[in-house]
Amino acid sequence: GVDAKTSVVHCGVELDETPLPIPGSSGTHDGKALRILSVGSLVKKKGHQILISACESLRQQNVNFTCTIIGGGPLQQELQDQIQAFGLSGLVNLAGARTHDEVLASYAEHDLFVLPCVVTDEGDRDGIPVVLLEAAAAGLPLISTPISGIPEAVLNGITGYLVSPQDPQALAQAIRTLALDSTLR
Repeated sequence: GVDAKTSVVHCGVELDETPLPIPGSSGTHDGKALRILSVGSLVKKKGHQILISACESLRQQNVNFTCTIIGGGPLQQELQDQIQAFGLSGLVNLAGARTHDEVLASYAEHDLFVLPCVVTDEGDRDGIPVVLLEAAAAGLPLISTPISGIPEAVLNGITGYLVSPQDPQALAQAIRTLALDSTLR
């Protein structure tokens, strides 16, 4: 058992202070572009390169989508180059850094939250990204990867999907599954 002097305080988000707008009020339905959101610093461990590669697969499969990546960081130019190399400029948007209030508002304007975290070659990795908890609290289905504490936030098949890190094809498949089924979302 756990030592009586030890208590585990799980990371959470304070919903009373920031009432989150719930998506769906804008009436998303099949036929409209699926609006994908990712929020996180533009660093390797967040897996944005994988998301952009997955978006390339989605476009090849004629999935109707847009993808917004909120965050600033050292990989900005590299990611922009990747978007342009794939010809995804109209579909994938690097929105830059935003205030916390702007991030909270963005959850209501999207249909799906994706953060395909990876463990870098140097061993750098996320714990439990708070944005996953916020997006879940806002009612968005989540897609992420089963590293560190993420499986505590994303219950595979219940609140979203967990896919293998570094696997753009698996990520694209999970996004496509949710894109094609608004009831499942």
